[in-house]
Amino acid sequence: MARQKKPDRFICIEDRERGELRYRVHAVRNGKRVVEGFRTSEEAEAASDRVRRATAHLASPTIAVATEAYFAEMVQRGKWRREAKAYASKTGALLTFLAPVIEWPIGTVSAVHLERCCAAWDTPERGAAWTRHNGRVRARAFFTWAVRVRMIRVSPMAESLMLPAPRAQLGHLRMDDARRLRAVVDPAAARGDHSAVFVLAALLLGARTSELLGLRRRDLDDGGRVVSYRDAKDVSVVHRVRMPAVLAASMRLLAHEADDEERLFDTYGRWPQTWGARAVRRWAQEAEIEGAGKMDARWLRRTKDTLAVEEGVSSEVVARETGHTLHVARTHYIGHGAETTGRAAAMDDATRAGTGSQDFSTGSAKVAK
Repeated sequence: MARQKKPDRFICIEDRERGELRYRVHAVRNGKRVVEGFRTSEEAEAASDRVRRATAHLASPTIAVATEAYFAEMVQRGKWRREAKAYASKTGALLTFLAPVIEWPIGTVSAVHLERCCAAWDTPERGAAWTRHNGRVRARAFFTWAVRVRMIRVSPMAESLMLPAPRAQLGHLRMDDARRLRAVVDPAAARGDHSAVFVLAALLLGARTSELLGLRRRDLDDGGRVVSYRDAKDVSVVHRVRMPAVLAASMRLLAHEADDEERLFDTYGRWPQTWGARAVRRWAQEAEIEGAGKMDARWLRRTKDTLAVEEGVSSEVVARETGHTLHVARTHYIGHGAETTGRAAAMDDATRAGTGSQDFSTGSAKVAK
């Protein structure tokens, strides 16, 4: 049986040779490699387009067809839901980003072509850094999927095209906001209100929602003054924390109502993350905190870490407690300017005390007063 001839493939590559910029079109014709050189990018693109149109029926599926298959698989695997609002946002962003090459066979798209897609995507209307970053992330995920299903051999979305993830403005409470929140939460927590105790524990312990909602009565020790829980991201790590008296009393009330294997917090059948976020928003609105409608338990976790650094606790200690690297802790958990404030507070305490060192307490201690 005669071997089937391979279709032509043209890839436009910029190359510097003899001190001048030349454009080369690499092609495979009938199984043999052919290289043609051009002086200008327009000539190279014209030659590449001619062959691409002539061999489109022999080449790989177009970007439009490939994206439809990609969307269908994401829905089938449960990662996306068609009825969700985010579905239109995700698909629309990817299709808009790939619009310049949407009708091209996926195997003919190179990094040079995607560079033009990036240039078309980075318009003044999309001025937000996260928008420019997310368009590239979605394109990279799509081409990674195409490699996995063997539509292409190598992803054309080169790392040089990616933008660093912008540092988002961290959501955390100021000291006065934390005190107002304590003022409304403490009385309810003393009565055994589950949502109030959850908010109080998230603020004073800095634990994740899943770590708090997974607590059982057997996780309390030393008469309810110490709580132990496994790290949600590294199950080999067990946190053992001595709770402030006000939190310990509230936790003992919940433990008195629960069985040994029953969870302390009753989410009333709701999804745990949703219940936790609603609890935080409810009490933040009670305390009349600005931006309460977009708060969740992560705000309280960041608040505890930020106030700790402002009180003089080193960022290395906070990073070790959160289970992250120093870079991640500074990027996602410690608020902007907290380290500068902490150094100023440390210098003030040291100079007033007349000593060169000071033993600092955790940031949650001042909130707990």
